Amino acid sequence: MSKRRFPNNPAEHRMIRSLDKLAAYERFQELIMPEVIRDLEAGLTADEIMKKYAHLAAAKLITTAVTGSEHKSTYAAKEILDRVQGKPTEKKEVTHKLDKLPDEQLDALLLTELEDMDSAPPKDSAPKKKRGRPTKSETIAKKLKENGSEKDSKTE
Repeated sequence: MSKRRFPNNPAEHRMIRSLDKLAAYERFQELIMPEVIRDLEAGLTADEIMKKYAHLAAAKLITTAVTGSEHKSTYAAKEILDRVQGKPTEKKEVTHKLDKLPDEQLDALLLTELEDMDSAPPKDSAPKKKRGRPTKSETIAKKLKENGSEKDSKTE
């Protein structure tokens, strides 16, 4: 196979490339499109069609990465690398402001917050009926108090 030599004239070069692209499009229309139409008529889903022709999309990306303009080839190369190596992720370490607080102080803080929640006036003006069972915050407060007394008895 001999290598095609492009003329030095940029206009002729663009014309030859356009004709090559037109020939490739015509081959696509003649070979691929009838097959896609048969697949659609056979009831293949979009996912099935995309999987079936994924190799053509990959070939197009690789061709663009190797032969496209600088912008297009950079974009295609990035897309290929993202698919092969995965997109780069930014790692961020997050620590909570109460992370280093001892358990006893954290328990005390939670109890205070729960007491404040229970003593706050209801948001709606109608008085709420007292339920026979304790509220969630009362249950949590009770468990925290029990755990605190267990810790105290274990340390004695």
